[in-house]
This record gives sequence, C-alpha cells and structure tokens, in this order.
Amino acid sequence: MWLSDTSVRRPVLAMVMNLILIAFGIVAYTRLQVREYPDIEPPIVTVETYYRGASASVVERRITQRLEDRISQVEAIKNISSISIDGKSEITVEFNLVAISMRRPMTSAKRWGRSWQRCRRRSNRPMSAKPNSAPRC
Repeated sequence: MWLSDTSVRRPVLAMVMNLILIAFGIVAYTRLQVREYPDIEPPIVTVETYYRGASASVVERRITQRLEDRISQVEAIKNISSISIDGKSEITVEFNLVAISMRRPMTSAKRWGRSWQRCRRRSNRPMSAKPNSAPRC
C-alpha cells in the first residue's frame, strides 16, 4: 500500500526508482560470469566420404562438389567448409544457432547420404557426425 500511494503522489520518485532498478539490472547482467551461462553445443555436422585410390582432384570433382551442392540447399546454414585429400572428402557444416535443434542437422545429414548414390560406386557411404561423437552412416 505504501509503494502504490507514494507512486501516485510522487510520480517522478516512482520513475527514478524504476530507472535505478533497471540500471542495477543492466550492471548485474554485464558482470554475470560465463560459468552462469548454460552449456551450448555448437550446431556443427561433419560429413566424411572415403573414395579409395582417387586423387584429391577426383575426390573434389566427383564427391565433394556434389555433396556440397546438395548440402547447400538446407536452410539455416551459417558456413560450409570442405577438405579433399587423396581418397577422402571431409565437409564441415555449421548451422545458425538461433532456434535449431541438433536433431534437424543430423536428419539433414542423413538425407545428404542419399546423394552419395549419384557419386561413383567405388566411394563409401558418407558418414555424418557431430563433433566429439561417434560417426553415423
């Protein structure tokens, strides 16, 4: 009762009290320790494809470019990077963190695996995995 009566009689005092409360909240937020934030796993998926006996240029042309074209059609992609070496293609896909669960990128990665059939039959099926996890076929 005291707070509401004072706020009605002295609106400037009520405004100043609100501004002080907001200022304390902003200061407290900026001093919040990193350990207080939740652990967030970055939405990153790695797709590896092995093509034994092929040179890096052949792997790039026949495997990596085709998979990258297919992967780039998925929404919410932040960055795609790839490495092609003799007999191996590795594509790393980073998704936007906003409103994305890790289930969606992994589901998309399974769909990318279907496009490997268009690649040469001598290549192995692409494996997709999150960092620090076992690969999935």
